[in-house]
Amino acid sequence: GEMSMTIAQEAAQQAEITRMLDRYGETLTILYSYYLREQQPSFKTAMKRLVLRSKTCGVGWVKQGWRKAETRDTGKESLLDDRAQLEAIGQITEDLVKGDLQADSAAAERLRLINAAVSQKEQVMIREGLTLSYPDPTMMIPSREMSSFAEMVTAPALTEKALITKERVKQVYGVDVGDKARPYKPIGAAVEEEDKVCVYTRYDKRDGLVYVVCDGYDDFLRPPAPPEPWSERFYPYFCYAPNELDDPETPAPPSDVELIEPMQRQVNAEGDALREHRDAARPGHVANSALGEEGLKRLGGRRAHDVIQLPIDKDDDIRKHLQPIPVNPIDPNLYDTTPAFRDTLRVVGAQQAELGPTSSASATEASIAATSRQNVDDSATDELDEMLTEMARHGGQILCANLDVAVVKEIVGPGAVWLPHEREDLAKEVHLEVEAGSSGRKNAAAAIQARTQMFPL
Repeated sequence: GEMSMTIAQEAAQQAEITRMLDRYGETLTILYSYYLREQQPSFKTAMKRLVLRSKTCGVGWVKQGWRKAETRDTGKESLLDDRAQLEAIGQITEDLVKGDLQADSAAAERLRLINAAVSQKEQVMIREGLTLSYPDPTMMIPSREMSSFAEMVTAPALTEKALITKERVKQVYGVDVGDKARPYKPIGAAVEEEDKVCVYTRYDKRDGLVYVVCDGYDDFLRPPAPPEPWSERFYPYFCYAPNELDDPETPAPPSDVELIEPMQRQVNAEGDALREHRDAARPGHVANSALGEEGLKRLGGRRAHDVIQLPIDKDDDIRKHLQPIPVNPIDPNLYDTTPAFRDTLRVVGAQQAELGPTSSASATEASIAATSRQNVDDSATDELDEMLTEMARHGGQILCANLDVAVVKEIVGPGAVWLPHEREDLAKEVHLEVEAGSSGRKNAAAAIQARTQMFPL
């Protein structure tokens, strides 16, 4: 009766809501994947360099943000458009109007050339969207109160340094720091290269504000304001620290370079000692005075297959006048680097058995070694997946807060579902997750083994 109809209607409504949420989640996934594909350099290439940087510096950083039409960024542009040309036109024009530049200067000629290039385009492209940058680990300054990089989100503050030119400061922040800012000369810079200034961007979680200052300049480059775009985690930075330690006194994790340095020094020392031993064990001879100075010169400077005349009788034995110097023979066991390389492989997480078969390794031993290596690889993959999950969650909140329906349907298609959001809704776990194993190539051997065991069942 009536109750049955009510239950059927509720079930139909629930099914419709579930279908809509599924399509909404798929829309969000397609959007995030789209913006990752649009990054320059490519996301995969940049993440590989991030892992390499974490191996050499101990930690790697990713900054995820949102670029609006009017946004200006000091870092490398990750979305390709004509923004740089328009910024240059605006800055040079402003300097000409103020009288800082002469009409016949090189900058004025540059303005004319850029204007000519822009006027030839049918349309000037300014793109909005998700941006990814990869800060230099040596330019990131965590708070002293941070005890672990794994707890970076709970740190009271995080600061990023940037060395940029005064002209770029004027373009990005609209502030002429003049001669007040302290000049910086980057290491390895050419003599004629322009001095740069140091800009600090400090994310202060306790104040809920972002401060932008320049070393030596006595005012803010940008009025303190909450971070844009907004996100639940406050910090737009994500860190990957593969060698994380529980050491509050020194939270910075060691790099692979630091970990293998003792073994590398041992290998170098053994190589130097072997080289010295080779020099000391070179063949040499001693001679008596009967050969004379001329004879010694001929023997010392001889070449291969030379016939040498010596001042001795034809019946005299040369071995009576010339004898080899006794030297210590080289024992290879004294200079064996195998133990040092074995320690190196253990420190960086590889197994020696994986570099080639051992002399008496059974199938069981090889299987145990392979499983051990796989466990190490899986652990590193899990850490990377956790960072990618955090990035996806943060990126999903940014997309929800900044995209409107028209742009979503243009990217995803007319079947896209996009729901209006308030900040409270975004903080309630409407986010993306990285599917386990989706961040890298599948283990084909393990998959085949599992199927081989499952199919007969």
